[in-house]
Order: sequence, then structure tokens, then C-alpha cells
Amino acid sequence: MNRTMIARAIAGALLGSAVVATALLALTMAVRLGVPLDTAVERLLTADLEGGRLQRRSLGQLTLIDDSYNSNPASLKAALEVLFASPAPRVAFLGDMRELGGREAEEHRAMGAATVGLDLVVGVGPASALMKERNPDARWAHDALAAAAFLEEVPPSATVLVKGSRGVQMERLVERIVERFGDAERLQP
Repeated sequence: MNRTMIARAIAGALLGSAVVATALLALTMAVRLGVPLDTAVERLLTADLEGGRLQRRSLGQLTLIDDSYNSNPASLKAALEVLFASPAPRVAFLGDMRELGGREAEEHRAMGAATVGLDLVVGVGPASALMKERNPDARWAHDALAAAAFLEEVPPSATVLVKGSRGVQMERLVERIVERFGDAERLQP
């Protein structure tokens, strides 16, 4: 297996350039530590990722990108990169990013600006209400369960990103999406 084939296999199996870069770094370290290249690639491509971390799932015609485990400005940017590269219609349910200190308001406004052009955007949590200042089309819900009311507006063929800090409990919204659109199966590359 040559390097080009390895890079293509990894890029096809994982979502987003940030995840691919991390995977390539892990692969490099494994080889430097003496793991044969073919073995390292096989293990990387068959690894089970932790739930809620940029996982793509098929729910009938709908594609769910479950990144509900946590959020910060850098990981949000990476997740939105994946969503914008996905087929339309594109929907984002974005919970508050916590632990930002004095940058909280600025970063949540920036989150709004970064979502302009999506078909439906729902901010979840008090700080996410600031999204509307930079994306007037964004909607808002006070918590993840309240955000489930907007599922009525999600087309069955949409690509849906769910992301937010742990304290916002966006996994509860993921559960509602699965209930509404069908049993989740992780998409294979």
C-alpha cells in the first residue's frame, strides 16, 4: 500500500480535515514506534470512535453528523467544514460552547456568522441566542429538548449536524432525531 492509497483510505473513512490530520499523526507515531504500516492503517480504519465525536450516521434518507460530545471554537469550525461539504439541505443544531470566559459573547456571535448559508440553524442554550446577531435567520431554543420542536422543519433528506458542550446535553436531541428519523447506523466509507 503506497502513501497516496493510505491517505485516500483515511480521508474517505474519517470526517473533516482536522480528524484526518490527527489520524495521520497517530499513524506516523505508530510506524515510528515499530508497528508495521499495513497493520497501523488497518487498526486505524477499523477503530471504534467514541460516541458523539463527529460520527456520521444514516437515518433513512437523513444523514446525521453527531458531534454532540463537546464544543469549542476550533472543533465547531471543523464540524461546520464537514457540514458545508455535505449534501444539501444542511441543518445545524448548535449548543452553547462553555468555558470561554470573556470570549463567550464574541464566540457565539461568530458561530452565527459561520452558519450563514445553511438551510436551518438552531442555537441551543442562553449564549447561543447571540447567534441571531450575525445570522438573523437562526432560530433558538432554551435547551436540547426544546430544540426538538424544530425537527418538524427538517427535511427527511437533510444532512444534520448536532454539536454543543457537554453541559447542554445535545445527546438528548440526538436521541430525538433517531426516534423521529429511524435507527442509526454508522455510515461506512
